[in-house]
Amino acid sequence: MIVVSASHNGVESSDFIRLWKKESAPEKSVIHLQTTMMNHLNDNGITTSLPQHPTSTDVPIPASIHEMPVHSKDNSPCELVLRLFSWVPGRTMDSVKMLPLETLADAGRYLGRMSQYLGSLNTEKLAAARRFHQWDGKNTCDIKNFIKYVDDPARRAMVQSVVDTFQKELIDSKVADSFPVALIHADFNDANILLDEDCRVSGVIDFGDSVERCVLWACLVTFGAHTQTRVSGFCNHRDQPIDASCRGSCSCASCWTLHIYEQNQNRELKHPKSLAIIAFPVRWRVYDDAMAYAMLTSYGKRNRGVSAAAAFLRGYSSVCTLTDEELKHLVLLIACRLSCSVTLGAYSFKQAPENEYLLLHAKPGWDALGLIWGTDIERRKEMRVALDQIFAQACSSSGLTSADEVIDCSDLSFPDPPLGDPFSGLRKSFPEREDVKRQRVA
Repeated sequence: MIVVSASHNGVESSDFIRLWKKESAPEKSVIHLQTTMMNHLNDNGITTSLPQHPTSTDVPIPASIHEMPVHSKDNSPCELVLRLFSWVPGRTMDSVKMLPLETLADAGRYLGRMSQYLGSLNTEKLAAARRFHQWDGKNTCDIKNFIKYVDDPARRAMVQSVVDTFQKELIDSKVADSFPVALIHADFNDANILLDEDCRVSGVIDFGDSVERCVLWACLVTFGAHTQTRVSGFCNHRDQPIDASCRGSCSCASCWTLHIYEQNQNRELKHPKSLAIIAFPVRWRVYDDAMAYAMLTSYGKRNRGVSAAAAFLRGYSSVCTLTDEELKHLVLLIACRLSCSVTLGAYSFKQAPENEYLLLHAKPGWDALGLIWGTDIERRKEMRVALDQIFAQACSSSGLTSADEVIDCSDLSFPDPPLGDPFSGLRKSFPEREDVKRQRVA
């Protein structure tokens, strides 16, 4: 068996060590949550990396603890949890520069299967599943304090409009309370999805962001920004303790979680590194994340963003049926995810202006947000109606007879509006193909 080694960041490591040694409750840790999820999925035919037991260790999970060097000289070396994982064959989706649309649909179907199996997992004793997570869609309003770091006034207004609409349509109306909740992967992006030689999904890796939330967010987070590494409670990018001046100075999960939490609670934490297990409301099952970032894949970035999102949704809905409320608010939720990404990215750039990569990574996000939301209110309304129709079409044509069947997305293969459609004037004069018509009403 081929294995790979990986060390957990300082926050997760110190959290686990404290829970194990001081509270005798390692089952409350994020690391235990990840282990449980990977084992459960593999038992049900979903291929993930599996933790392997070291030859000699007294740690109550498949892991060992070692002193290892970290970025901060004052805190190096420090104790980190080291794990051995089974190798999962395949190539990551982000390495495929000519990505077929059907692969995105297959990824949606794979996530749908994961959602089904994770939905059967009892999370009552998995306390870490209910921890606070800044990238959780239900926390969209938390970004309002960072919109000021977006330089362009039109873009600031666009993000503020998304936040205001989210507050009005989902929070104030209590609609969000109706969204189904389940345990999800929460980072199903193109760097964590593995493909075989035929560009079919063959596995998934990296369960570091896994939480319990609305399943719809699982679909909408896919293909999200890559999680940045944290070590020993210190930010890799600023080389400062996350419980000091580094709070909020970058976009890594450790800093953001602590910074946002303290803003909301208006108080200091006695033990910042214990934040990972603080109990917060469970997360939605909404999958806007995956659809949002499907728009940013190698296929979606070539002016096929809406097509990419719709294909992913078709695959997902072939396994999991959306509620009417989930489908109704898909466009808004995708806009929320994109807004969160570009706003936190703008803040991060202000803290590290020499990192021009942040601007390069943000451009596709701004383009996608401008496409589906924009600044023109009337066009936004028209676009939302059109997107609702496209997403409804994606869901209504997803009936399949086999898990290995290639998902037909020919009716979803179209360019984004800015490219135009040279056949637009002719399409109505052609009768709809009978096979397409039958699929549409299936």
